[in-house]
Amino acid sequence: MAVRDGVLILRSDEVSRREPLAAVQVDDPLGATPRILRFTDGATCEVAGTGALRWLAGVAPGRPSASAWLEARAWRQVAAVILLSSALVGAYVVLTPWLAAVVAARLPRAVASSIGQRTLVSLDALVFQPSTLPPARQAGILRAFWNVRWPDDGDRFDLVLTFRHSDRLGANAFALPDGTIVITDALVDLARSDAELLGVLAHEVGHVDGRHGLRGLLQQSVVAMVVTWSLGDVSAVMASVPMMLLDARYSRAFEREADAYAVRVLRDNGIPPGAFADLLERLQAGRDRADAAAPPAYLSTHPATADRIEAIRGS
Repeated sequence: MAVRDGVLILRSDEVSRREPLAAVQVDDPLGATPRILRFTDGATCEVAGTGALRWLAGVAPGRPSASAWLEARAWRQVAAVILLSSALVGAYVVLTPWLAAVVAARLPRAVASSIGQRTLVSLDALVFQPSTLPPARQAGILRAFWNVRWPDDGDRFDLVLTFRHSDRLGANAFALPDGTIVITDALVDLARSDAELLGVLAHEVGHVDGRHGLRGLLQQSVVAMVVTWSLGDVSAVMASVPMMLLDARYSRAFEREADAYAVRVLRDNGIPPGAFADLLERLQAGRDRADAAAPPAYLSTHPATADRIEAIRGS
């Protein structure tokens, strides 16, 4: 094998071949396996030794492919794995929440309404029973709720307040994406005033206005949705939506937004934000006293309660 005037010359007892050196392709190295020279007419030549290839690379040095460059050094492979892992984590931590916020803000109301209605029907079958609160008590809370002056900024869903009993959930309240606010009998019984309940309800309306339920649902289901869409069946994901919403763990950012919203609403209506903090403290005390078998309380989906109470009282 020789090179003259930019032409690769191969000679053996059976073969004599001349090929422009620039047209010859050399397969990337793969451990100690033989390398293959590929010619323009489809012919190939296997080279088992490394000496000839080192000489050829010196005559016509080429730029290695990305895979060959990575395989040449172990540290490059380790660095590539670290960079890829960091990129995937970054995409999930940063890109997914941003994309969820964009999608949630643009979802038609009909979609949110369908999710909310289907979820409530499912939860009524799974964890809720009809409320046992006296009709007069329900009417009084509804009257106080509808007399609240809500901020007029933003694109608000129509709010609906509904009561349920649940031994499993205990003192609880949560918002569905369509603007339905569910409050349990146990939470009403725990409150010492309508002002305390309005703090919780305003907090939940803050989640609705911030599209937190939709955003959280989109973030939680993104991996499952990718997998099931690739398999052509999203029924499993859609069936899990009610429990995903019920078990939602809002981020600290979502909680701060909803708390700030509640404080704003309470102040606009002449209600001291401390009323909201009082009920949170009572809920926290009840959870601290409960044993591991007790039903989950409202605060189980709301982290850093002590910090939240301090921030509310200081606002």
